Amino acid sequence: MLTVIQPDGKYCGNCIQQPVGRRFVPADGSGSNKVLLLGDSPWTNEIASGKPFAGAAGYTLDRLLRRAGYERNNFLIFNALACKPPTLNWTDQSFRPEVAKAFAQCAPYLDDLVAQFKPRVVVPMGNVALRRACGVSGIESRHSYVHETVWGIPAIPTFHPSYIMQGNQKMGGAFVFALRRAMEAAKGKLEETKYELLLDPPIDKARAYLNRIKGRIPALVVDIETPESAKLNEDDDKGTGSSYHIIRAGFSHTEGTAITFPWTEPWVGLLQEALDRSNTMVEWTDKEFDSRRLRAAGMRLPTVVSAMWMWHWLQSDLPKALGFVAPFYYVGPAWKHMASAEPAEYNALDNAITMTLYNGIKKDIEKRGTWNRFWSHCVETTPILRSMEKAGVLLDKDRQSAFMGKLKVEYDAEYERLQGLVPVERKPLHPKKGYKRLPSTIPVDHPADAVECNITAPSGTVMMKFRLIKLTDIVKVDGKLVTQEVERWAKVMPFNPGSWKQVADFARVEGIKLPMVRKPSGEEKESTEAKYLKRIANKRYRKDEQWKGEVFRSVLDCRKKNKLLTSYNWQPAADGCIHTTYGYHPSTWRKSSRGPNMMTIPKRSDLAEEFRKMFVAAPGHAFVTADSEAIEAVLVGYWAGSKEYIQLAKAGIHGWLASHVLKEPIPLDIPFDELRSRCREFKHRDEKV
Repeated sequence: MLTVIQPDGKYCGNCIQQPVGRRFVPADGSGSNKVLLLGDSPWTNEIASGKPFAGAAGYTLDRLLRRAGYERNNFLIFNALACKPPTLNWTDQSFRPEVAKAFAQCAPYLDDLVAQFKPRVVVPMGNVALRRACGVSGIESRHSYVHETVWGIPAIPTFHPSYIMQGNQKMGGAFVFALRRAMEAAKGKLEETKYELLLDPPIDKARAYLNRIKGRIPALVVDIETPESAKLNEDDDKGTGSSYHIIRAGFSHTEGTAITFPWTEPWVGLLQEALDRSNTMVEWTDKEFDSRRLRAAGMRLPTVVSAMWMWHWLQSDLPKALGFVAPFYYVGPAWKHMASAEPAEYNALDNAITMTLYNGIKKDIEKRGTWNRFWSHCVETTPILRSMEKAGVLLDKDRQSAFMGKLKVEYDAEYERLQGLVPVERKPLHPKKGYKRLPSTIPVDHPADAVECNITAPSGTVMMKFRLIKLTDIVKVDGKLVTQEVERWAKVMPFNPGSWKQVADFARVEGIKLPMVRKPSGEEKESTEAKYLKRIANKRYRKDEQWKGEVFRSVLDCRKKNKLLTSYNWQPAADGCIHTTYGYHPSTWRKSSRGPNMMTIPKRSDLAEEFRKMFVAAPGHAFVTADSEAIEAVLVGYWAGSKEYIQLAKAGIHGWLASHVLKEPIPLDIPFDELRSRCREFKHRDEKV
């Protein structure tokens, strides 16, 4: 049986964790390699075994250590909190006083451990450990950088093993990288990257810097700042929507150097000279953030290369933000937090580090022998995509208005039908625990357990339903707080077809099993995706339960109509066209479209057909349709020289494989339409697979 923490540790007495904490878990490992691996807190398996990282996260840690070529016992392993917290994620809530007190109480154990074993490097794993060791957070933008710690030794943070095991296995390589960097630091072999930065120099010194390169400049890194630069997420936001007002710029023509200056003459003219002498301009962006604004400011640009797309070409499944990528090629402290406090140094480092990354990533792509393919697939293709963006797609505004108006009427009617299908007792209540006082609209002597009342609202008189519910709550009786069963009135709210929770709750109460899916966080939850609800809606029900299928069909219809009304009610620009921004975001390097996403236009339904009629070809032009469905599998068949594989890729290779697993093989020598139909049938037979 697990025991409550005893104050046998000299710092445990009077701890706020005393009533709930379970067992003090000491450090593990010899620490012979002088590296301390610092985690968050122990959990059930750690309490049972009496050592940190003993459960699933421990298995992941051991696997990553083996992958890196290291023995676990040579490390010193401990947690920022030495006992089991009350709940999962409790330690993440550093803003809560009780959490802060618990960490403060436990801090001397870690301080004494560092003093005793004298590690040369700390590897904080996750945000909790990072806050404890370095007083900062934001692990994705701080992983693998060199940080100062409260103990005067360097820290090289990385991701927590539990985060990696919860659907983030792609970060395993970053974890191994941080470990190897920590080992280098422990051996005294880690050399910091040094830069020569010219911060707002006089124009003569700025020109002297430019003239260090005689003749043509092979690649010029340019980075600009706008008033919003500090707030932008480079993975998502650095696009067309923010300000075009440039306040600062800088460039780098040689690795290890960079210059920065305010956006004013004569430095702007010097930047134009540098651009005129350059073969390529390098920027770190997925939407030409810098080059778009430079062109808008009247600057002439050479061929533009995105180092961010270069990284995506090299590591397509990893984040693309400069702060995430930098430590793989740069050794030193993090700098992305300096944007507001030190704008000149921040911009100079952006330029200098981008040049380091450009050269390093280019070498790695060349080692793979794919540089020419990147150049043709991305650099030479991007101008074509930009011309497509500029041209846009013409929208028939009158047809759009008519379609959206008709759709709104149909949605409202289906929504009202759904409210009639869902029983009152299956609808959500407000407040959840009912009103502590009887609502004034309900008669005191009303005998029923449900009532409808007229309520005056700004829009007029509306009918509102109330239910009498029974629940257990804490109430005051004779001046004392006691727990007892109470009856209260609660307002019956409309059933929301777009609410995952309400649909899942309805299915659960009605005995309908929804499939479980794993979220990116690792948490499993019931899925109400359309593909699952369709199967539930179309299954066979007893005659007295057929209304349940109608509920799910209505939910699907409401969702489909609402998505068209909200996500696809695009507003044209002044030229009457819809303009999007194309890129290469998928890890497969398919083309992407954002703001709005015009690559996911609905298809294969009556509504979709009506929606597509809103778009018209410009005079003298015609629409051409092409479908790249399963293109990766088709290409596999092409390179394998297999017509059968190409045919299966288009028909549905997963369904064909399922037919063989279920010992009902689909033959290949049948008409293609029949092959596709039968493959799709097997793909959706989830009750058997």
